[in-house]
Amino acid sequence: MKGSGTGSGAGARMLWVGCGLGSNPRASAGSGGGYWPTSTLPAWDGRMVAMHLIYLDESGDPGARNSPTSHYVLAGFAVHHSAWSTFDQKIKSLRLKLERRYGYPVTKELHACELLGAATTFCGVGRAERLLMARRLIMELSTCTEIRVFAWVMEKGDTALLERIGAQAMADLDEWSSHGLLPAANDCRHLGFFIVHDHTSNPPFRTIKRGSGLIGNPVGQCSRDADLIQVADLIAYVVKQKFSPNKHALRVGTVTLCDKLLPVCLGWRFLGK
Repeated sequence: MKGSGTGSGAGARMLWVGCGLGSNPRASAGSGGGYWPTSTLPAWDGRMVAMHLIYLDESGDPGARNSPTSHYVLAGFAVHHSAWSTFDQKIKSLRLKLERRYGYPVTKELHACELLGAATTFCGVGRAERLLMARRLIMELSTCTEIRVFAWVMEKGDTALLERIGAQAMADLDEWSSHGLLPAANDCRHLGFFIVHDHTSNPPFRTIKRGSGLIGNPVGQCSRDADLIQVADLIAYVVKQKFSPNKHALRVGTVTLCDKLLPVCLGWRFLGK
């Protein structure tokens, strides 16, 4: 389902695509989810307060010229700080299971473009088996009540792409945090969110006005050393294949893989061009 919304920038054209029931308290049964204007948000009652860790990664590059990609995606998930260890252990346990079942080394970075790429074999694992691995990972994430996933998507053409997508991401995270739309594992009274993103020379929040709920400054970390950023990378990649699929994704059907995340999804926001 697609619902229209208004953005923080003048003339912004945005759609919320595929918001999942159960992940959004503003969605009613049969509505299929969607985007609701701020005026209809539930009133804050003092119980929906939490401190969250936000993990983000990108898919595609932000370059507007001579780029092999037509879209740029910033995506990831939120996890409440009190549920972080539980979720982290689930990912570590799943990686061990995938190693035993398919032979994909637990010490090898889980890079989605390689996992879901067209190469006949990668790290000794065949193409069909890697697709099964990715499907298993996505299905496991869809059952993790500790997290909420989300993405922001832009079609190339705007030279201020990073500024626009970064500003919208910050605004949405602020709204979700303050209105209790991010998962809270208990009655923790800490308000705010802390952002960890994949280390890059073009970080999405470098020139962005900080959100009122942002704790500290966004921190870049090498995905090779962070399992949870690798999870964000997988989310970003499968969302990109929905909006701008490559030939291999069209052939094997991974264009709909991100739809499996709807049970824990706050939506994919498409900002247009």
